[in-house]
Amino acid sequence: MKIFLIILFLFGSVVGQANIGNWIDYKIKPVPKSDRTDLEISAEFDAEKDKSLTINLPIGCYGTPKIHRYVARFEGKNGTTVGKSEKENERRIKPNKHSRISLKYILSFDPEVLENSAFAPKIHPDYFSIAGCQWLLRFDDDEEKRDVSIQIVDAPKDWKFHSSLAKNPKKIKLKASFYDLIAARIGGGGESRTFFVKNKTVSIFIKGDFEIPKEEIFDAAEKIVRVQRDWFADYEQPFYHVVINERKGVVAGTAIKNQFVCFVQKGVDRDRLNMILAHEMFHNWLPVKMGLKIPEGDHSVRYEWFFEGFTEYFAKKVLFDAGLLSPEKFAELINKDIHNLADNPYKNIIYKDFLATAKARKFTSIHKKLSYYRGVLIALNWETKLRRSNKNLSDFIRSLYKSVTKKGGKISEEEFFTFAENYGIDAKSDFEKYILEGNSIEVDSNALGEKFTSIEKEVPSFQAGFSVRESRKQKKITGVVKDSAAYKAGLRNGMEYVRAENWS
Repeated sequence: MKIFLIILFLFGSVVGQANIGNWIDYKIKPVPKSDRTDLEISAEFDAEKDKSLTINLPIGCYGTPKIHRYVARFEGKNGTTVGKSEKENERRIKPNKHSRISLKYILSFDPEVLENSAFAPKIHPDYFSIAGCQWLLRFDDDEEKRDVSIQIVDAPKDWKFHSSLAKNPKKIKLKASFYDLIAARIGGGGESRTFFVKNKTVSIFIKGDFEIPKEEIFDAAEKIVRVQRDWFADYEQPFYHVVINERKGVVAGTAIKNQFVCFVQKGVDRDRLNMILAHEMFHNWLPVKMGLKIPEGDHSVRYEWFFEGFTEYFAKKVLFDAGLLSPEKFAELINKDIHNLADNPYKNIIYKDFLATAKARKFTSIHKKLSYYRGVLIALNWETKLRRSNKNLSDFIRSLYKSVTKKGGKISEEEFFTFAENYGIDAKSDFEKYILEGNSIEVDSNALGEKFTSIEKEVPSFQAGFSVRESRKQKKITGVVKDSAAYKAGLRNGMEYVRAENWS
């Protein structure tokens, strides 16, 4: 999940500010209550003597509206004075006589309200998990790096903590900017398991009342981590945290450095949970450690068929090889990708139009998923081709990984095509046909090998003609496809979304 597309435009430097020093210390005290855990936070840093500055309160960069409203108290300490600003999400601060700013603020999130936002902070009386932008203060230049210290203090003795920033989440020291920290996560409480892969620490944290027994979730998550690291023979990651939170009505996750966090509904089934774990954690390698350089003036969507589609294919493949996905379910999921591509209204969109849509920020979930489906079927066809010469796609990806890491983690498009050609794959031709020109992808009749039987089957097709999910979320109709049945019936972008009902 690429959350950064949502947040980049929110940030700009604050002008007319007094300068602050090159360090900042935070202390976070979790305060359990009957229905939530409040976060009592202190912040200290230097500033110019006798000069006031404006500080922005935490922001909902993951789609949580007006997150600053959960600041229950904000006050100056040790001679620091705090005044109101013109905007409700800002405070005007003046340092003490020693040019030091000392602040204390309390975040008291409402757990019930936050359930309506997929990536909002997860708060319980005995647990919290929160992204950096949701608790950090913001001042002057978002990209200026400082010495940052973050400590967990006076915490409940039986709580264990997790963070993407350090192996010891209770004492974090690093050089970072606000921009570096917006996606970083920290949290504690809940149930946890720690194990080691080649002497490297991996911890799994679970908070929720899932229908799947927690021991099964722990076992599956541990197996996926071990299988993927063995698959790549890569054990360099110094530590890793897997965080699984319950949230109503969603199955979503995001991979960040040293951590994967997901939010899934109580009734999520084993296959779906394992798929999101396997998919997002596979991103630790693709595209993090083997990326393609985006041509100047282009967009990341150019390679999403590879970064997302191949990741989706290998999530299935790794689970299948690990015995966590049955042959029947593996075939069912591949069939679903075939069906979904055939049913996607943009299945034959050319890249020029696809790129224009992305640059105009008119991308919908329907556009996004197109890259997944295309990538899975391209991977499937490459697998079939390689099988005929006693090769396989897994070895291709592992060989590519070794080659790319020797070149700093990224190669050019032409280098990728040449590597594939030397392996017996005409990647350049497929890229031109299926991505640039938008041609239909035909699946080989023997795509899954001898253990599977392929047949042609007609299935019903339904196209809503607009983005149902985005419209429901925004309460406004969006993503209307021109000349679709919905468009011909008079549906237009911007109309009020009231409700949707299924009828049979």
